Formats: sequence, C-alpha cells, structure tokens
Amino acid sequence: MESSFLLVTNLPNQTFDSSDVKELMEALFREIDSEIQFEYFRSFCRVRLRCSSCEAACVVRKKMNGAVFMGTTLKVSVAKPAVQLGSRTLGLPPASKQFLISPPTSPPVGWEQSSEQAPVVSYELLSAVYSIGEPNETYELHHGCVATPTITVSTPDYDNELPPEMASIRTSPVAMVNTSRPPL
Repeated sequence: MESSFLLVTNLPNQTFDSSDVKELMEALFREIDSEIQFEYFRSFCRVRLRCSSCEAACVVRKKMNGAVFMGTTLKVSVAKPAVQLGSRTLGLPPASKQFLISPPTSPPVGWEQSSEQAPVVSYELLSAVYSIGEPNETYELHHGCVATPTITVSTPDYDNELPPEMASIRTSPVAMVNTSRPPL
C-alpha cells in the first residue's frame, strides 16, 4: 500500500452526533496507531484517517476492515491524499488528443449542386407596403434584436414616374372601413 490515508465507511449515525461515540471509535483506532488523525465528513457519512506511516495504515486496514462497531460492520479502504492546488483556478487539461479534424467527405457520385432561383418580386406586397403611409416617410415594421434584423420601409415619392408594374399603387393610404356586425 502506497498511501497513509484510509476511508472508513458504513459508520453508525451516532458517530457524527455524539462526541462520546467519536472518542470510543478513535480509541479503537489509536490502539493500533497512536498518531492517527481523524477528519469527519458528516454529509458523506465517512471518516478519513491519516496514519503515521504506510505500514501503520496497512495494519489499521487489516485489523479494522470488517470489524463490528456499535452493531455495524466497518469498511476501511485506501484513500488518495488530499490534493493541494497551487492556484484558485483550474489548469488546462492534458493535451492527450491532439489530432486534426478531417475534412468533410466527398458528395455521392452523380450529385450536382442546384443553382439558386432568381428572387421573386411580389408587386402585390410592394403595393400593400407602399400604401401604408405618406411618400418619403420611413416605417419600422419589425424592431430587431441580436438574432433578427430590423425591418424598415421607406415609401418612395413616385409622383409621376411609377413603373408600369406598380401602376395600381395609390399615393394616399387606404381608408380602413369597419365591418358591421351581423344581426343577432
């Protein structure tokens, strides 16, 4: 065994509540190693022991593993010593996997890239947007955020020179007429 640290588990609950029970348990272990130190971890229900030497830890483990204490069988196992970190931050992980990421695979045989279609201009939509307000005014249709753009519409001033496709556009906004309620 290379470590002088041991973990004692399967302890009775009274071990963490009563100082008399702690003293009784410590006395059992001190019969084997008089310089043994105890660290109680109540939330994990275990005690970490630091023996004076590796040889003493071996003897404690042999004698106390499986021993009955207050009606429960103790389990004693070897523990790693506590690690003292040099700084309060974590260091870089070891560079064990340093390899290049392979490029994407080739497309299947016979695959051809499709060409994009030309954009479709909806003159009905342009006509509806133009009829929103007065000429030479800017309207914000959608307020953008980090993930989406802001959409603003600037109505042009086509007094006399409307393109033939937009001849149906009116220069004044459309009056909204309320629909009457049907009779009951």
